[in-house]
Amino acid sequence: MTATRQTKIVSSLVAVGLIALVVHVRAREIPDHLSDPVGEAGNSSQPVQVYILAGQSNMVGMGEIRGNSPGTLETLTNKGKFAHLVDDNGDWTTRKDVYYVEARLHNPYISGPLTVPPHPGKSTIGPEVQFGHIMGYYHDAQVLIIKTAQGNRALGWDFRPPSSGFLPDIKDDLRKWEGREYRLMVDRVRRTLVHIEDIIPNYQGQGYEISGFVWWQGHRDGGKKKRTENYETHLVNLIDDIRDEFDVPDLPVAIATVGFYGQDMKGNYLKILKAQMAVSDQDQYPELAENVFSVDIRDFWRSADESPKRQGHHYNRNAETFMLVGDALGRGMGQLLEAGKPDRR
Repeated sequence: MTATRQTKIVSSLVAVGLIALVVHVRAREIPDHLSDPVGEAGNSSQPVQVYILAGQSNMVGMGEIRGNSPGTLETLTNKGKFAHLVDDNGDWTTRKDVYYVEARLHNPYISGPLTVPPHPGKSTIGPEVQFGHIMGYYHDAQVLIIKTAQGNRALGWDFRPPSSGFLPDIKDDLRKWEGREYRLMVDRVRRTLVHIEDIIPNYQGQGYEISGFVWWQGHRDGGKKKRTENYETHLVNLIDDIRDEFDVPDLPVAIATVGFYGQDMKGNYLKILKAQMAVSDQDQYPELAENVFSVDIRDFWRSADESPKRQGHHYNRNAETFMLVGDALGRGMGQLLEAGKPDRR
């Protein structure tokens, strides 16, 4: 996919409003504040750029869209934040150069151009909205986001990657569940790509490139000491196995840490955060540091008083948190792409 990456990637970002970081691209920069999408469909002469988003319930999306409570997306945009999401008529904007699929176990091909809500009937957002806007701005080509996420899943069990091997002393009737979500994730992505001509309008047979993998997970692993202790090993194995599955040896990987309770985080979640940051550290994993990006999201935490609900494990369902996580992941992915292949647009 790319030559050896030559630029060390900074492992964390600090957000004040939107993230004060500019990612340099070949013909333009990703600004601090995005403009409204122009409505163009994307260049169909170039391969479709595919991004896989995976994780548990917060990747599924828990940021509330509607209502006048603090922290809903409507409240935030009414106050002028994330202005690119709203057009001059007050309607949600649509990116016609970015298509979004929720690859589910049942009825898996829920798809359409990226907008709010991500698909009809959904009342919440995940990081895919802002991540998709960033990638749409970055690429001239059409972009396809495939999200395959399921709540209450552990990396040490449900998402357990093949390289982590089997756990000892598991009863035969439970063995089928070990690593099942990992296998479903891969299968859902493959099934979606088989139907890419039905998903991307005016698809011209230009093919596709799997351009990046995005991971946001960690809550369930924090509930068991053994899973917490082994999280870093499993995460490295996940990165390696995903690259092997799709035959992209240096596939860019962007990881959002857990961020529960912000800078007051402690206990097992703090250990998981450190493991998630470690995989992009040059000293600890020099073979990964140039194509893996980790962002510490603790500064994106919003208190219950400034959020729609008091629900800590879902970041109080504050849409700003989910938008900022998507923003950080998108800009981090842009850095990885620039470091590895400057002509990719």
